[in-house]
Amino acid sequence: MHRKIKTWAYAILLLNIVVAGIGIAKLLFDVFTGNGNTQDGLLFQNLHLTAYSTDSFMDFFNSIQYGRKPYTTGVIYPPLINLIYAIFGMGIPDSVKAQGTLAYRTSLQGIVALVLFYVMAVLLYIIAWRDDSRFTNKEKFFLITATFFTLPFIFAVERGNSLLWCVPLTMLFVNNYNKKEKSKRILAIVALALAASMKIYPAFFGILLVREKKWKEALTAVVVGAITMFAPFLLMEKGNRSPLLWLSNITKTSEMFQSTGYGFKVNLSNTIGFIESEFGIHITGTNFLIIAVLLINSLLVLIKKNMPQWKCIALLALITILVPGFSYTYTIMFMLIPFFCFLGSEHDQKWDCYYLILFMLMFVLLPIKNQFGGLEAINMDAVYPLGWTTIVESVALFLMEVSIVIEELPLKNREK
Repeated sequence: MHRKIKTWAYAILLLNIVVAGIGIAKLLFDVFTGNGNTQDGLLFQNLHLTAYSTDSFMDFFNSIQYGRKPYTTGVIYPPLINLIYAIFGMGIPDSVKAQGTLAYRTSLQGIVALVLFYVMAVLLYIIAWRDDSRFTNKEKFFLITATFFTLPFIFAVERGNSLLWCVPLTMLFVNNYNKKEKSKRILAIVALALAASMKIYPAFFGILLVREKKWKEALTAVVVGAITMFAPFLLMEKGNRSPLLWLSNITKTSEMFQSTGYGFKVNLSNTIGFIESEFGIHITGTNFLIIAVLLINSLLVLIKKNMPQWKCIALLALITILVPGFSYTYTIMFMLIPFFCFLGSEHDQKWDCYYLILFMLMFVLLPIKNQFGGLEAINMDAVYPLGWTTIVESVALFLMEVSIVIEELPLKNREK
């Protein structure tokens, strides 16, 4: 990595820490002094708070209330993370549970449970970074701090989403799957299995094992992943042990979220949808394009042996974001993994500055109004209206996908 590029990256991240810190401080001051609420403030208009100002930390508190019977209530999360949420909910008194999820948020036990959830996330990030030899200890501290002030991370915190655990576990796999020490490789496999059992799509990072022809590790990852994915069903209460019920919930929820508006979602079908709505055109073959992203990205990682490591990881991260039926802004956290590999890469590339700009557009808080002129037709009656921040993030992801694929496709008339 060219020193100037790294310097610019650190400078932008530092500026983002300052801007986000000021925004958070002002927001909290206004809330606690009664002069505003959590959906005020220019920087944070792109969060779900614009839709439901009383439902902060919803992914956490709405999940711990279901205990070991999530699927009869329509939950879409895999069973492992539901069991983890159930454990966090065990300390909530019955008197609080009887009052509903809003009571969870104001109870001492609920607040303690949420804080412990966040503390575990921070510890997982520290563990994931611990043996990374690409950066000095000062750089590690700075990058961990910078992570906590990125837009997708703040969004995940505001939701209390399990990606706060899933992403560092995936990072732990990426940083250790190719280590010489057997213990670290085993740790990497377990981390990947846990991550995939929380959000499913991190399983695609297992392609890195196949790329390196680590057949034994790949088979072990499949076995361990199957255990961590399906064994927790046995611990669910009666009526909630069917994987088919879980899959049915996913299908129904995907259809429901597609009708809530284009805001906050950055998956490929959502991007194509708001382009169609804004410009009054019809793009055929959306499903074909999604399948193409899945296949092309996977095949490039498998067959393009001289492709830089950060691009391999970026293509797999883009699968986790672009392919699903809905991917909210916090899923961009997966792009932090290739970004750190990008910063730690040893060789200069002519497009480094361009890729740095795309990464920054995904991560930094943009001080722009969430809605203004030209989006009225798209936002009409939407629960989650499309904002300019979502557009910027979606375009950056799309350009990252197209640029890496075009640059790395093994065309006959191109010399590498």
